[in-house]
Amino acid sequence: MKYDTVSRDGVVADYEYEATGTHHTFEVDVPEETAERTGVRYGLNPAWFFPEWPYHYEFEGYIHVVELTGLEPDTTYYFICGGPGGWSQEWSFRTAPAASKDIVFAMGGDSRSPYGGEIRSHPERVSNFPWGRNWVSEEMAANEPLFTIYTGDMVERGEYPGHWNSWMNHQQEYWVTENDRMIPIVPVVGNHEVLTEMFPLAGWEYGKENSPFYYEQFALPGNERWYSLDFGPDLHVVVLDSEVPREELSIQASWLEEDLRATDAKWIVVAFHRPIYSSGDHGSDLKLREYWEPILEDYGVDLVITGHDHDYERSYPIKDGKVSSRAEGGVVHVVNGVWGAPTYPIEETNWWTAKAIDMRHLFSLAELSAAEETLNLKAIDSAGRVLDNVTYSSRVRRPVVPLKPLEVNPPEVAVEPGEHVKVTLRASTEPGDLIVPAVTTSSMYDTSLKWNQWKASPAEWTFEVWAPEAAAGKSINAYFNLYSLEDLLEGRFTPRSQNYITLHVVEGPNAHLTFLGTNDFEGFARPSWPHFNLGGSPYMKSYFDAIEKSNPGGVLEFDAGDVIGAAPPLLRRI
Repeated sequence: MKYDTVSRDGVVADYEYEATGTHHTFEVDVPEETAERTGVRYGLNPAWFFPEWPYHYEFEGYIHVVELTGLEPDTTYYFICGGPGGWSQEWSFRTAPAASKDIVFAMGGDSRSPYGGEIRSHPERVSNFPWGRNWVSEEMAANEPLFTIYTGDMVERGEYPGHWNSWMNHQQEYWVTENDRMIPIVPVVGNHEVLTEMFPLAGWEYGKENSPFYYEQFALPGNERWYSLDFGPDLHVVVLDSEVPREELSIQASWLEEDLRATDAKWIVVAFHRPIYSSGDHGSDLKLREYWEPILEDYGVDLVITGHDHDYERSYPIKDGKVSSRAEGGVVHVVNGVWGAPTYPIEETNWWTAKAIDMRHLFSLAELSAAEETLNLKAIDSAGRVLDNVTYSSRVRRPVVPLKPLEVNPPEVAVEPGEHVKVTLRASTEPGDLIVPAVTTSSMYDTSLKWNQWKASPAEWTFEVWAPEAAAGKSINAYFNLYSLEDLLEGRFTPRSQNYITLHVVEGPNAHLTFLGTNDFEGFARPSWPHFNLGGSPYMKSYFDAIEKSNPGGVLEFDAGDVIGAAPPLLRRI
């Protein structure tokens, strides 16, 4: 890659800077019967038509990764990519500012293609694919945002290379301004990027392993699943992963608290895929609301942007489960999942709804004014019409109480699965305080705890901690948060103290068995529904094989009647 701070019109020898990187390719391991479903889908029913997208799972070509360092802030760089075989045209990108200044950024998500029964139309414009996606991106690029927060579901099938090729080609063509500046994406993983969308019964495994195409094609900070970015001193953007089991929500909650505690930005925007306030088809995710909303409110988050529901909905400021005001710490929630995906109607709004728009493709545009300390939020449809327009003023956040020391003894320990270890916590508290501890773990393998909860100051607790068989060979961090009873009663969920113990779980002498119980396992072949055109047993075989592969020699299956139906039975070892 060659780049410069001035345009060189693609003349390779004229660029001042050069950077080289790495390249790689990869394959996705899929069940045999799925891998054999190659070819092109076609038919007379447009709802089942996937144009030129073969069913294969091997990435064709190479992914090139180049890291640029030492860039100047708020500077436009012009670049070309290539090598001895040839060079690309010249494009440009602009780095984030270091000083306070006006910032324009776009938000939205859900541009995936439709599947059976999803095609819906609007009287003025057909909600079809890929034109809806293209029109929204054209309007977004015409507003020249510095970057775009994209809240997931870029593709319909996250395991199909053809879908990703379509998305990447789309970005290269449409996410470019008139002067050839590429608009960066701040991506959020959605449920359609995760392979469990392909095997809906295999929800036992989440994470990067199940979203290979997404994580291979984006270079993101930290663990890449949840991260944060600063755009100058005024704007802090946080990305969370909603596509996780319940255990990992608490892990992200601890990370989120730590991240928000460290920022002093005037504006905080948090993005994830599934909404916690939605009147749409999927509705509100109460599990996410339970884990994350108290932290969003306690640390003064200004705006939460999500997708998943294929409509647009902006809430009033919400605090403590009711309509509030920004001055009182209310958080505004925006659902925007209509970047080209099939639109869904909103049958009925809720108490939180300030504005709802359905059956249109659109995106959100945020304009942050540094001088006026305001954020203007618009919803702009695929024809360029402004359908929602509201301005918020900045607010003074409640000062974050500094964390007090918390002693954990021992700080780390090696344990066998099932072995009990005593842990002592000691904290310096204010006279008269009543303190309650809470715990979260840093992996999907939960620890089990016993403790005496309420303590007067000075506070000391003794815990018994142990790990299950499934954690053998792994390390687990158990985070201890101490909360003041007074804070909790007043609706403040900021911990007074925080620390953790690391459990190094060794391989124990016991065997780890996974028990699968199935009954009434009849086939469900439906010729009228080609999206799931397999009988029960073959369809479930991928699920059983995946569990058996991850637990070699340790899977028992119990069948309890009606196993044979529209499809032949499976023969499993017992």
